Amino acid sequence: RAVSSFLQTTKVASCCQLEEFLTLKTYGNCLSTMAEKYPGSTLDYLACGLDCTYREMGILTGEDDINVEQISANQAVHGEAYQEAIGKAVDACLAQRDEFREQEKFTKSECSMFALKFHGCIMVESMRNCPAERWDSSVLCEKCYQQCIYEELEAVDGLEIRVEKLYALAEGFPADYRHAVHLAIDECAKRLRKTRYTFEQMNAQCSLFGFAVDRCVRLLIYENCPTARWSAAVACTKSRQAQCQLEELEVIDGEELHLEKLYPLTAKFPADYRHAVRHAIDECDAWLQGIKKERRRPDRKAHCPLIGMEVENCLHRTTFSNCPNSRWKASITCNKREEMEQCCQVDMIIPLDGADDCSSTVDETSEPHDKMMCPLECKLKSLGLLNGDDLVEAKVQEYVDRLEGDWKDTANTIATDCSTTITEMKKKIQERDHDMKCSPVGAIFMMCLMKHTQAKCPEDKWQNTSFCNKMRSGECFPKRGRQ
Repeated sequence: RAVSSFLQTTKVASCCQLEEFLTLKTYGNCLSTMAEKYPGSTLDYLACGLDCTYREMGILTGEDDINVEQISANQAVHGEAYQEAIGKAVDACLAQRDEFREQEKFTKSECSMFALKFHGCIMVESMRNCPAERWDSSVLCEKCYQQCIYEELEAVDGLEIRVEKLYALAEGFPADYRHAVHLAIDECAKRLRKTRYTFEQMNAQCSLFGFAVDRCVRLLIYENCPTARWSAAVACTKSRQAQCQLEELEVIDGEELHLEKLYPLTAKFPADYRHAVRHAIDECDAWLQGIKKERRRPDRKAHCPLIGMEVENCLHRTTFSNCPNSRWKASITCNKREEMEQCCQVDMIIPLDGADDCSSTVDETSEPHDKMMCPLECKLKSLGLLNGDDLVEAKVQEYVDRLEGDWKDTANTIATDCSTTITEMKKKIQERDHDMKCSPVGAIFMMCLMKHTQAKCPEDKWQNTSFCNKMRSGECFPKRGRQ
């Protein structure tokens, strides 16, 4: 960041008619010395060159002590308004001294980075406080900063992103942060390639493409932020509470999941809710193990993990799917479970109309979990979809094949995904040796089909009612927490 920051601020500062802050002869001599000393490192060349210049001019002493009086003496030949602008810039940059110190911990250089960071800051703040008579009010300076910067860096050529040029700017970063930046660059190049038409149609005095690149890269660096770089501020910490809490409970260990660690937390729940939560844990474990295999990010340990949020969201969503009647919200909006199937006006993947009447299975058990699971196990067995604990894949495919058009293809994907979820879930159940009268396979398979049908429902088949939209958005989800 230090190299790109210096180049950027140099370009942007040209919008203000600035006087030379450095003695050019001294600066030239220092750069010549550093060019010979560090021929292969732009970062060391700039950092050491400015450190040398600041010290030779008497501006910098010790580790990071700035001689304000010396700066004032150097600027005394210029007008009062200009001197005032430089004074404000110096004050603003001195106020950032602690931040510069903190940033230096993450950048490796043969010399102190302080002079480089301070000088870049001075140029930006001088422009910000530029006297009116020295400001260039052209379109370039008023509206096109980012485009100008990225073009100057040769990182943007028209509506093309020069990925290799952006990569080069991350050269001196620590490995974890460099990896986050590379991920952001790759993803932004892919996204913006799809939206070039938008920029082509803009009737603007300058392209906003550079601005879009800048915003996109910044946002995605944030999303992939390494733990060592993350601010401990309250606003930032709140966004990672799920990750932190689940790591403290040893549910998450790096990229490994141990959702069985959540089981003891359900011990004090009422029996029906405890079973709902435990089945949510099993289903989420299977689902998360599945998506973990599909991820293709290289060296995932190098970027900031957000799997805690995925675990929390899945548990929230799936507990809702398994919600016992005693826990269901009794509002007019939410207390319409029989209407859920009508929200998506497509043929059901597995209709239960032709199944046996299995109501007697409810009376044969007193366990709330079995009252939910046994009827569905019975019905699916009567339709030939279950054989013991196993889904009959051929029979499932028969039901999918009876569908038509695009919905048939979507339904096939849904059925395949849910079958995979069941396979993973069964492994977990066997490992944990659950004692159940009836298998949860049928119930979880049907819940999975319904959930994915709503998520992938064709827009022209979705019932755009208040109830359906609230169901889809999760507004009727039961409140989380221990009871």
